[in-house]
Amino acid sequence: ILGYIIGYFLFEAIGRPILDFYGFQDEFQRFADAYNRWGLWIILIKGLTPIPYKIVTIASGVAHFDPVVFILASIATRGARFFLVAALLRRFGPPIRSFVEKNLTAVATTALLLIVGGFIAVKYLF
Repeated sequence: ILGYIIGYFLFEAIGRPILDFYGFQDEFQRFADAYNRWGLWIILIKGLTPIPYKIVTIASGVAHFDPVVFILASIATRGARFFLVAALLRRFGPPIRSFVEKNLTAVATTALLLIVGGFIAVKYLF
């Protein structure tokens, strides 16, 4: 949430003058429009991957993305990611720990693909 607040408030004080100086207002508006259209999906996908989440939090604030949706999506995806690790540790015990630590990206990506694949299958099969 701190990253969101930083993006939301510091952008107006620091980022906006820079955009104005370089004449990038239109490009920024396109970014903000796209982020507000696809932001939920960006947050959901990013929340499950190991790319630094700070990027998404700051971008969400800069784009003035709906803070309630941002918080709920962040809780859901970050919680799911940590629940996945906890479930693997509970099911397979200490031997899986080093595997997860070394391969969290692959594990999270596989889980994400399975979830997305499941939604696609449900959409087209039912």
